[in-house]
Amino acid sequence: LVEQNARSALSIANRGIVLNLGRVVAEQDPQKLASDERLLHAYLGF
Repeated sequence: LVEQNARSALSIANRGIVLNLGRVVAEQDPQKLASDERLLHAYLGF
């Protein structure tokens, strides 16, 4: 699933992957991604 709305994607995904310039910078379960303040601010705009 590729989705611009990160919250929507994380709410239905079993696994989340964050890419930056084509490289994986994080791969975790959605709950961990959603609670990682560094990732939320830097990559997801929260």
